[in-house]
Amino acid sequence: MGSNWTIDGPTNLSYSFIEPNTSYFAINYSADNEYNAIYTLSGDQKNGIMSALAAWSAVANINFTQTTDNISNVGDLRFGGYGLMGNQAAAWAYTPSNTPQGGDVWIGEPANEYPTKGTYDFMTYIHEIGHALGLKHPFSANSSNSTILDPALDDVRYTVMSYNNSYSYQPTTPMVLDILAIQALYGANTHWQTGDNVYSWEAYQPVFETIWDAGGNDTIDASSQADSVSINLNEGTYSSIGLPLLTGTGGSIFISGLGIAYGAKIENATGSNYNDILRGNDLDNVLNGGTGTDSMYGGAGNDTYYVDNRDDRLFETGTSTSEIDSVFSTATYNLLNNQNVENLTLQTSTNINGYGNASSNVITGNAGNNILDGDEGADTLIGGAGNDTYVVDNVGDVILETSTVVSEVDTVRTSVSWTLGNNLENLELSGSANVNVVGNSQGNVLTGNAGSNVLDGQGGLDTMIGGAGNDVYVIDQVAELNLAKENANQGSDTLILNYGVQNNTLIDLNSSTLSNFENVTLNGPGAFDVLGNIKDNTLIGNDFANTLQGGAGNDTYVINSLNDTLVEQANEGRDLVRTSVSYTLDANFEDGELLGSATLNLDGNELNNVLTGNSGDNILNGGLGTDKLIGGDGNDIYIVENTADVIVEGWFNDYDSVYALTSYTLDINLEALTLTGTDNLNGTGNYSENRITGNIGNNTLDGGAGADALFGLVGDDTYVVDNINDQVIESANEGHDRVRTSVSFTLGANVEDGVLLGNAAINLNGNSLGNVLTGNAEANTLDGGLGADTLIGGDGVDTYYVDNVGDALIETDASLTALDRVFSSIDYTLGGNIENLILTGNANLNGTGSAVNNRMTGNDGVNILDGGLGADTLIGGLGNDTYIIDNLGDTITETSALAGETDTVRSSVSWTLAANVENLFLTGGDNLGGAGNSQNNVLVGNTGNNTLSGGAGDDTLEGGVGTDTLIGGDGVDTYYVDNLGDTVIETDASLTALDRVFSAIDYTLGANVENLILTGNANLNGTGTTVNNRMTGNDGANILDGGLGTDTLIGGLGNDTYIVDNLGDTITETTTLANEIDNVRSSVDWTLGANLENLVLTGNAINGSGNALNNSLTGNAEANTLDGGLGADTLIGGDGVDTYYVDNVGDALIETDASLTALDRVFSSIDYTLGGNIENLILTGNANLNGTGSAVNNRMTG
Repeated sequence: MGSNWTIDGPTNLSYSFIEPNTSYFAINYSADNEYNAIYTLSGDQKNGIMSALAAWSAVANINFTQTTDNISNVGDLRFGGYGLMGNQAAAWAYTPSNTPQGGDVWIGEPANEYPTKGTYDFMTYIHEIGHALGLKHPFSANSSNSTILDPALDDVRYTVMSYNNSYSYQPTTPMVLDILAIQALYGANTHWQTGDNVYSWEAYQPVFETIWDAGGNDTIDASSQADSVSINLNEGTYSSIGLPLLTGTGGSIFISGLGIAYGAKIENATGSNYNDILRGNDLDNVLNGGTGTDSMYGGAGNDTYYVDNRDDRLFETGTSTSEIDSVFSTATYNLLNNQNVENLTLQTSTNINGYGNASSNVITGNAGNNILDGDEGADTLIGGAGNDTYVVDNVGDVILETSTVVSEVDTVRTSVSWTLGNNLENLELSGSANVNVVGNSQGNVLTGNAGSNVLDGQGGLDTMIGGAGNDVYVIDQVAELNLAKENANQGSDTLILNYGVQNNTLIDLNSSTLSNFENVTLNGPGAFDVLGNIKDNTLIGNDFANTLQGGAGNDTYVINSLNDTLVEQANEGRDLVRTSVSYTLDANFEDGELLGSATLNLDGNELNNVLTGNSGDNILNGGLGTDKLIGGDGNDIYIVENTADVIVEGWFNDYDSVYALTSYTLDINLEALTLTGTDNLNGTGNYSENRITGNIGNNTLDGGAGADALFGLVGDDTYVVDNINDQVIESANEGHDRVRTSVSFTLGANVEDGVLLGNAAINLNGNSLGNVLTGNAEANTLDGGLGADTLIGGDGVDTYYVDNVGDALIETDASLTALDRVFSSIDYTLGGNIENLILTGNANLNGTGSAVNNRMTGNDGVNILDGGLGADTLIGGLGNDTYIIDNLGDTITETSALAGETDTVRSSVSWTLAANVENLFLTGGDNLGGAGNSQNNVLVGNTGNNTLSGGAGDDTLEGGVGTDTLIGGDGVDTYYVDNLGDTVIETDASLTALDRVFSAIDYTLGANVENLILTGNANLNGTGTTVNNRMTGNDGANILDGGLGTDTLIGGLGNDTYIVDNLGDTITETTTLANEIDNVRSSVDWTLGANLENLVLTGNAINGSGNALNNSLTGNAEANTLDGGLGADTLIGGDGVDTYYVDNVGDALIETDASLTALDRVFSSIDYTLGGNIENLILTGNANLNGTGSAVNNRMTG
């Protein structure tokens, strides 16, 4: 496509014809300036051009109007003849533009004298007008035409803008792609061909055009064609119709010249009298192939096909369930080959047939004799005049017979149960299925099949023919008894008499017309006398007083009233009474059966009866014979008096009971058993949930596999239990009762004893009585409950529950592999053959083992666990537990890791603490070892020589009176020493772990131990190490020597002595008693702290200072400075030049060095007189003081 004249809306264009003398042009009109060689167009040429303009206007929203061509006015499109075009072209045109030549068409000399439709000249006009309207060549790619068609479409068959046009007859309209393009430029002509148009052509007429149709219900009609056609109604497709055309140099035949434009909706197609192909589209198509053998293809939509040949082929591809496709046929036709066609209508009045497919068909007959067979679907079959036959195979089929002509006989042939509709006379059953037929008000002939049929003629005098099978004839009037036809040996056949009678009319099955019938059912009013024959008869009475006599054979009587008289002689077969009222069997009747759902009873006689209940609640009592009692739905009661009686109860949701005068075992589907009388009887259940009740004797009641309820009543009863949901109900004062159980069980109230059975590991619980519970040979749990119980175990690993000091346990299995256990909520000591004890609850309880290897487990309280002599396993939990150990094979497991708990082991053997156990106390006098764990332990030895190892954690080690070895580890450890032979070994050299020793004897700290605390009140000495020690005295007179480190010395009661050798040492004297004299011996400058009285300097020239007390300061042999402080102090110098400070008139100076070379001096803040051996005095302060010398040469300074 190229440019166009307008952007939107209808396009109104004028056109004019160029004349040599009246038309005007611009000087530079074009490169060729065609106006210099104008020739005048002929009238035929102008007519052809106007016809070509009309062809474009028909398909596009363009209106053309002719105007004059002169100096003042020209058309939008101008058409002129150009005489110099020669062989270079037949014509050319200029596309729409505002230039002088825009839209002009120049035509060369004509190729045809008359340029009519189908000629090359006429196609040229269409082609050039296409250019003038904006269309380009589909095959010439250039800068202004970048989009070209597939080469396969480069042909005038698809677009007249192509140059490939070698046809004997040329297109007469724009073709499919031309219309698509021009409508894209200008829009479609929506007013063209909007009615119900029929497109048809004369025979032998060439057809090379494209249909554009804007609406209506339209038809392509080929009925006039002289050869087969192929019509395709889909948009953009081509059909083969009309005279074949020659194409190409070889003269090949081309016939597909009819196109349908995109957007054109053509609904219908009519074929020729030859073998045609008709293809529909997605609309509702009507396809009529004509008289040939045609192929018709439908699609979506409700399509209609007309056929006149049984070989016409239909291809319906639309599968939507909402589509209804129909065939109208003048010949016998079968839809079986096209499953997507629904309806078939037969036309004309000839005798033809119609057959359906698997769909739900509507098949309509004509006025002839038709067979209408819908096949598988739920079909509607509609007949008319004629003797029609309807074939039915689906209960959803519908038959409509519209003709009411009396002489016509219409027949239904059916393989399913069927009721004749109006205007239908006969019905025949086919196949061998058990199906039934019902007639209408006419006199019908009903014929059965090989199956068992019910034939019911309804109104009219009907003929019924049963055939093989057990057939039922419904007789509505007496005369029909003679029309009921049944041959011998064709099943057991029944007469149902719906008519009424007077005065006991006889029905005799021995008569010639009825001798092949076995059964009679009385439905009509009145009393009948029915006499059976030698066959097995079934005689069913009505509500009146009938006399029914079966005769020989095994007869069945059905009654609903006690007014009927039943007659049966001895030795006339085994006879059955089926009754809907309570009934007692008369003489010579063997069996009885209750009908319906009412609550009824049935009693037998002296014979061996079979009594069968109904779906209601029945009481069945067989009486004296050996009887079989058969219950049904409902809550039935069976009376059993004979051990050989048999009860049969089906599976129903009901509750059935047996009352037995003998020992009895319930059969399946029976729920309850009640023992009657006073004998000692046994009652046994089944797999159901039974209720078994004993009598006043001693009974054994066994419910069987279900969840049973056992009621013992008076007597010493035994209950057998095999289901954990079994219930044992025993009232007070009803004997001494026992439960024997193969499942875990808890004794109910008023039951004394329990015994476990079988070889399963099961449990037994008592009640509040004093029970005796006995286990089996497997692993049992026996729990006697609140009373003083006796629990007896056997083989297997048994578990006992103890909660009463009166409980007694007897374990008979002495095997050491069966590890029996006791769960106790009281203090408990294990007896013989029982290995394990578990304390329960949270009370503070004690557990004691036996001589074997026991496993003792505490509870959540404070427990003492003592396993006894064996290699025991002791397991504690919450609470501060104590474990008693006497065997190296004992093991302890403390499961609680709570920080606030303290668990203790008391062991008479060497022992290492397990996890979560804090304390160890060794007992006895043996030399034992004890080891801690990673926690903070307390390890205490016995009277022997112990080795205690704390391990990690802050441990406390106390060896006791023996010669002990105490070994610490990581953490802050505490050692207690009371024997000169005790040894402390601290392996943690970390200075942050401040270990300590509590000693009751003189003690020197070992390596890696920092602190010493002296205990008791004896006069003890404590000595430190080279590290920083903390030394604490006791209440006696102590000598505390920290050693080389920066030590802390703490004294208490007693006259303590502190050895100081480090300026960082500190002394704390805690007692202030006036009569105590505490001494410091220092080798470094020192000042006495609080509560210390005396200081003695040792070593080199150092100084000593007092405190507020009356101190005694003693220098060494070097030059010392002694300052007593505020009290009345005694200062004692020695060798060396000493200096004294005096501030109290009570101060006393003693200088022992009489050498005149050692010039000692006094600094005094009071009046002072020098004593012996002191040479110099210096008065201090600013008070008025006096200083007095001695007999030697003094130096006095004021």
